[in-house]
Amino acid sequence: KEAHRSLGTIYNLGVFLSRFHGSPHKPIIPDDASLSTEDMWLLSRLSATCEACENAFEAHRPHAAAKAIREFLIEDISRFYMKTAKARIDGQGEACIAMAVLYHAIFEGLRLLTPIAPFISESVYQSFYRKYEGKASISLFAWPTSDKRRRDFLLEKRFEIARQIATAAASCRQKAGIPLRWPVEEVRVVSESTEVLSAVEHLSGLVESLSNARAARSAKQPRTEVSFAINKAKVGAAFKRDSPSALSALEKMPPAQIAAWISGEEKEFLADGKFAIARDMVELQEKAEGFSISRFEGGK
Repeated sequence: KEAHRSLGTIYNLGVFLSRFHGSPHKPIIPDDASLSTEDMWLLSRLSATCEACENAFEAHRPHAAAKAIREFLIEDISRFYMKTAKARIDGQGEACIAMAVLYHAIFEGLRLLTPIAPFISESVYQSFYRKYEGKASISLFAWPTSDKRRRDFLLEKRFEIARQIATAAASCRQKAGIPLRWPVEEVRVVSESTEVLSAVEHLSGLVESLSNARAARSAKQPRTEVSFAINKAKVGAAFKRDSPSALSALEKMPPAQIAAWISGEEKEFLADGKFAIARDMVELQEKAEGFSISRFEGGK
């Protein structure tokens, strides 16, 4: 079912291009000075995907190549970039730079996909790309190579963090019962990580757009009340007959100690000196007046 949904999404990428690019001329990516941060990120991700696929095939690991291509076409393009570019495309139409970036990124992605899923790649090529690219089949094109000039590791890391913050913000909305279509006043990010703080500083506009917030900024920790919930199913599966003793040991733990452990890097801690507690066995719950709180890797 997941593979079927992924192939359907790839097909719909071709439908989108056909609908929004009716010009007889092939869109050309302009110089870097004209590209947005989102455009630069997608082109960097394309370079990373080409490199990952090349390494995977050389190591005789086609499944790893398939995973990398799926992540690029489905997660990076369809579920992320197209959402951030929607307002630009709606406002500027086929002349939008984002359309040229999409044209190039999807075409390169389909060329990478051809050895793995040739029929869907050929279908999208014939229905849209052939009139611009000219060759009779997508299989006649050379294998895409990574453009190392486009690779920006720092930008990719910042976008990864921004997406994590947006996911945490969505979790906060769910806890507070606020629909996504309702804008919130502010997304505050609390973190001691310089990477996270840098991402918020440089990509605050992206976080605001993804979270439908009027502002996004880093801030100090508000005064909170901390508690934690125990996943009894996980504890039972891990400790079997000893689960009652493990649950009792966990329940006696101070919430502040649990919070300190979750904020650190240790994957496990010992309850009562003998029960190795994993992170998925407890869920930290924090309350602050006027806020909904959710954690992500490196902050909250």
